[in-house]
Amino acid sequence: MGHSRAEIYDKYYINQVVGTDTQSAYLGTPSKDTLINLAGHMNLTRDPEALSSIPSHQRAVKFDPEVQRLEDERVQCRADIMAKFGSIKAAIGTALHDDYCTTLADLRCRKEQVRRLTFDKDWESYFNNSSIRHIDEQRRGIASTYTEVTPTFIFEERERLAVLLCQNRDVTEMSEHEVYENRLSALRDMISLCGRREASRQAPRQAYEEITHEDPDLFPISCPGTQCLFCLGEASLCHSARTFSFSRRDALIRHTNGHLRTRNWSKNPDCPHPVCEAKLDSDMHFKNHAAVIHNIEL
Repeated sequence: MGHSRAEIYDKYYINQVVGTDTQSAYLGTPSKDTLINLAGHMNLTRDPEALSSIPSHQRAVKFDPEVQRLEDERVQCRADIMAKFGSIKAAIGTALHDDYCTTLADLRCRKEQVRRLTFDKDWESYFNNSSIRHIDEQRRGIASTYTEVTPTFIFEERERLAVLLCQNRDVTEMSEHEVYENRLSALRDMISLCGRREASRQAPRQAYEEITHEDPDLFPISCPGTQCLFCLGEASLCHSARTFSFSRRDALIRHTNGHLRTRNWSKNPDCPHPVCEAKLDSDMHFKNHAAVIHNIEL
C-alpha cells in the first residue's frame, strides 16, 4: 500500500485498532472481515512440527510409587472381599466395599495425574530443546521432514466450503461469472449442511469396507449383527455414524429402544433400512423382520 515499512500496518491497520477491513476498502474489493479477524488472532509463531498430543507413557504410570501402593491396596481389598463375600457385588453396602471403591477412585485419579505430569514434562522439554535441535540439523545439513497435514472432513459440504471460503486468491483477478458461481456454490453447500448432523460419537471402525465415499447409500440387506437400522437409514448422519456397529448386543438393544419409543408405525410403516421396502406395523413385527431379513437380533 506504499508505506515505508511493514510495522505501520501492524500498528494502524490490524482489526484490534481499526475494526474494519481497510485493505479491501483501499483496493475496492468486498470486505473480508471474518478472515481478517481470524488472521488477527492467529498465533503466527506456532511450531508446525510440534505434536498436538503426546501419547501417555505407560511405564511412567506403572512404576510410579504412589500408583504401585494404591494398586497393592486395591488387590488386598479385593482379596478380602472375595474371601468374605465371594464377589464384589455381594459386598455392596459394607465397609470393605466402601474402602475398595475409595482405593479404586484414588488409583484412577493418581494414574491420570501421572499422565498429565508426564505430558507437561515432555511438552516443556520439546520446546526447550527444539531450537537447539533445529540449529544442529541446519549445521549438519539435515533437511526438515515436516509434512503438511491434510485436513479431513466428515461431510462433503464442509470440504467444499473450506475450499471456497479460504481461497488465497485476489478477487480482482477473477471473472464476475466465477465469483457469482462460487457464491452460489457456497450458499448451496451451507443450505445442504443445515440438513446434516453429526452423531454424539463417531465410529472407531467401518462396518462396510467396500462402500466408497462417493456412493454412501448402497447398503447390503444383511447387516452386521450389532448395527442400528434406524441410524443406517438416517441420511442426515455422516457415513461413519450410519455404519457404526456396537461392541455388544445389549448396547444395541438399549439404543434401538430409544428409537422405538418415538416410532409411530401407523404413520411411518416403512422399514428404516435405506434399500428395504418392507411395511411394518409394530415393534414386534420390526424386531422379527430385523432378525430374519437383516441379521439383527433385538
